[in-house]
Amino acid sequence: MKSIVSAVVIAVLLGACGAQHSTRRAAPAILRLTDRVPRPVRAACAEAARATRIRVVCPPLVPADGVTDERDLYGPQVLTADVYTLSFNNGRVPGHIHWEVGAGTLAGIATAEFDERDWDAPAPKHAPVLTGGARCGAYVIRTYRFPQSDGQLEGHDVALATTGGITYFASIHGYDHDDADVAMLVAILRSARGDHVARVGPALAGCRAVVAK
Repeated sequence: MKSIVSAVVIAVLLGACGAQHSTRRAAPAILRLTDRVPRPVRAACAEAARATRIRVVCPPLVPADGVTDERDLYGPQVLTADVYTLSFNNGRVPGHIHWEVGAGTLAGIATAEFDERDWDAPAPKHAPVLTGGARCGAYVIRTYRFPQSDGQLEGHDVALATTGGITYFASIHGYDHDDADVAMLVAILRSARGDHVARVGPALAGCRAVVAK
């Protein structure tokens, strides 16, 4: 039986990623990652694979609180020849947290997630900022923070790494769980090269900071 393989204690607001920032702090919640990938995630990966030339790597680790069954609240967000992004638990979904993964050429990812001109947000728009980074084995992973009301990943930190000419990312809503973002991303990177997800644990233990926050 597959098991929950990572746990991170976080304080997050389980709400719409586009919601206005509240002065009330949410109660601490337990965020776990599991290798029991839900059916909607596998279905979204299969859908994306039919619409892009980028190899779709389905995330081997996902938040353990599951994915809603409401079809319009999960699935591909951006699908082009050189990029795909997948979003789950879009909006306010009680009991679930919003998260995204994706991959593409560096230019494709920059356009899909970092191009402020496409953001549905009032001016002035604020660019994401580099908040940290780590070397995990062969991978250099950088984390960026998106503003609360700008962009597809508003209210998110995102972990990114490039290997073999493809940039991969993983992002869970909120600013307090970079370790979970990195764990998901390392699992994706290792899956892309054919490694088993069980090897992710030791890899994370060996990560070292390369960019000071």
